[in-house]
Amino acid sequence: MGKDYYKILGVDKNSTPDDIKKAYRKLARKYHPDVNQNNKVAEEKFKEISEAYEVLSNPEKKNEYDQFGAYNFGQGSAGGGFRDFSGFDFKRYAKTGQQGGFQSGNFDFSDIFENVFNKTGRGGDFYSYGNFGGNFRKSDESDSVEEVEKEIEIDFKEAVSGVEKYIIVNNETLKVKIPEGVDNGSKIRLAGKGGSSPFSNKRGNLILKIKVKDDPVCSRRGRDLYLKTPITLKEAFLGGEIEVLSPTGKIKLKIPQNTSGGKRFRVKGKGVKDMKSKLYGDLYIEVYIVLPDAISADFKKCIESLDYKVR
Repeated sequence: MGKDYYKILGVDKNSTPDDIKKAYRKLARKYHPDVNQNNKVAEEKFKEISEAYEVLSNPEKKNEYDQFGAYNFGQGSAGGGFRDFSGFDFKRYAKTGQQGGFQSGNFDFSDIFENVFNKTGRGGDFYSYGNFGGNFRKSDESDSVEEVEKEIEIDFKEAVSGVEKYIIVNNETLKVKIPEGVDNGSKIRLAGKGGSSPFSNKRGNLILKIKVKDDPVCSRRGRDLYLKTPITLKEAFLGGEIEVLSPTGKIKLKIPQNTSGGKRFRVKGKGVKDMKSKLYGDLYIEVYIVLPDAISADFKKCIESLDYKVR
């Protein structure tokens, strides 16, 4: 009987391609020769699981294997699987029914053998640990590396101004520079800092997905910033210069006389830097009037003397 590739990988016939891939990767990491140096048992086991994955990961080969069984993919009548078939003219033997073991009525086995050998080849880029007796071409998954995505949360001001953060990935501490202008959902790609291949030193990319915390007084719309700042009743009546602390730094703002609560002022170029165009948006400052906690008798008389219409 031939080898049971499902049993070798620890999966069943109803397993999805993703299940097969996961099972293979788990076993490949465990039995890889780099992890088990000078261990012949592990090396043979690695060859065996690689052989099984080469078939079960390929829809065409898997279909043939499921149809015709392990016999045609393993230790068949030719005595040793594909490794001993290299000297035969498959089309001639399969079509004429010569050599006994290949005779099967009118069925042409040449399609199966041709399909397998066209895909595995004889020469070119072969995987060093072999398959089907020593030679097979790398599958797309044999040296695959995983792209890892990780979410990182930063403050609103850090998103606007940029910041450096330390994160831990795969037990490695990384210093990450987050550029100014990132927004919720922005992604930063760190080459070679993601998942590693079980077959080599190659590593995939690390994708940092940015999550920005809300700010109680400031919000963002595209490149523009919007914030609210308090002013006194005196500043509203008489005007003056105030200092506003924005995410991009301190801003000096002139308040004209008779400024009503809700008045909005525009400060050009003090918004957020656009990551693509590198242009800055604007800052919009909305003022609101804060009344004093206590009112003196004189202040009350002054207010009572005011006589103006608002509606």
